[in-house]
Amino acid sequence: MWWQSFSGILPRRKWLESTGEFLRRYPTPAALASASVEELRELLKPLGIENQRALLFKRLAEKLAELGGVPCDMGTLKRLPGVGDYAASEVLLAACGRPGRS
Repeated sequence: MWWQSFSGILPRRKWLESTGEFLRRYPTPAALASASVEELRELLKPLGIENQRALLFKRLAEKLAELGGVPCDMGTLKRLPGVGDYAASEVLLAACGRPGRS
């Protein structure tokens, strides 16, 4: 579930509100990577975070598409745009099925 890597860089409530529309439009990292930054801004506008996150989402999607999916190791996750310790741990647990605290 590649989209879980985005959950750590958005406030949880806002992410939960937007997940359905987000996944309908961009079912894969490659689909999201091909979106324009302006398109992403429009999608994120109702959440009030369009300016801060649109370019970050695009960069993260490009990297995930390049990698072929979500990496399941802490080091690689933390090198992704916008992903720190907390987000990497969340992704390891949700997408990879293992705890990420080291």
